[in-house]
Amino acid sequence: MLRNSRKFGRVAGILGFITLAVITETIFAAGIKKWINDEGQVHFGDQPPASVSATAVKVPRTPKPDDRAASIDDPNGIEGQLRRMQAAKATNSRNRRNPINTG
Repeated sequence: MLRNSRKFGRVAGILGFITLAVITETIFAAGIKKWINDEGQVHFGDQPPASVSATAVKVPRTPKPDDRAASIDDPNGIEGQLRRMQAAKATNSRNRRNPINTG
């Protein structure tokens, strides 16, 4: 009995996740609209007022890195951050072993 309830829980969790993903994608698929109000201010939203004409704005998705080499060479990438953290840790460790007397 316990085994069936675990399996049911797992299936229910997976179905819940898929449902949430589909609903979220549907909401964001409605798109962003751009319009200009009477005072000349630009507005963005998903429901523009009926009194203005709005244009659809294409929102780009986050690009995925094509190859690993590009992210390794990027100093702001995760590998660059890791190298900086490791260098700082090594420097701190050396400074603790060989303190400079300032007195």
